[in-house]
Amino acid sequence: MDFHESLRARADLNQTIRRFFVQRNFLEVETPILVRSPGTDVFIDVFETSFQSANLFEKHYLQTSPEFAMKALLAEGCKQIYQITKAFRNGETSNRHNPEFTILEWYRADENLDVIIEDVRQLVSLTCEIPVDAFSKVTMNELFLASCQIDIRDSQTKNTLKAALEKGVGLPSFAKSNNSYDWNDLFFHTLVEYVEPYLKSLGSVFVVEWPTRLAVLAQKNEEDPRVADRFELYIDGLEIANGFQELTHPGEQRKRFEEDNQERGRLGKPKMPMPEKFLHALEKGLPKSAGVAVGVDRLLMVSKNSENINDFLPFAYKSEIKP
Repeated sequence: MDFHESLRARADLNQTIRRFFVQRNFLEVETPILVRSPGTDVFIDVFETSFQSANLFEKHYLQTSPEFAMKALLAEGCKQIYQITKAFRNGETSNRHNPEFTILEWYRADENLDVIIEDVRQLVSLTCEIPVDAFSKVTMNELFLASCQIDIRDSQTKNTLKAALEKGVGLPSFAKSNNSYDWNDLFFHTLVEYVEPYLKSLGSVFVVEWPTRLAVLAQKNEEDPRVADRFELYIDGLEIANGFQELTHPGEQRKRFEEDNQERGRLGKPKMPMPEKFLHALEKGLPKSAGVAVGVDRLLMVSKNSENINDFLPFAYKSEIKP
């Protein structure tokens, strides 16, 4: 695909996305990209900057997602909102990652996660020409059972997960030569080494019921609190979307943020400022809500059968475009 075809593909996709949401009576919104509190996610590194006002210097960050601001709008009475915007994550550069990327997020107040999953199914079917009946659904536990013979719900500590792996498929490569890792490290390396190759064979699949400790902004499943009401959509092994039944309890949300910061400190990462404005919005009253984030650049990859995100980023970080 040449330069001009790439630009046209993005423009066409943006128009299709906007028509999709206009037809469903969503309101398009804009929220700040420069924020005081980008979130506490242990696995995301941020871009930091400073804001000068008179003699006051304040630390700010480039957003990793517009989620906090959009959910604050739900607390103010918005019902169905969406946004196409830029997000930033430090250190993520590969054929699937760029430090600056385009993100599509939408939220529905007074709805459950199944409605959002259906939104995603319809949108991706439309934009990527995938039959609507080609999408399947599988729990994270079913994936681990099929690929590793592990019940991940019963492997909630480093030692129990390690023992289950040693009894079955074996430890992932990184864990065979050292023991300086925690549950999160072991889970994600197992996911990459054992689960994702199997996941790739499933085609277009919604992975639901993630371990609660991996869903800081999602509510716990009512039937099994070991898992959260979170899903991700994978297409041939490529993550496209990440959605939640939103956690609405301010006290529980603050507790999870504090636990994230404790883990960041343990890993030698800087602790992040508490998202007080977002927590205030939860205290004001966030209705039952569900939402999702979709990587627009990755959606382009799938729609054009590309293996490289840079095909659609003329100013990608690795590019050396000369005037």
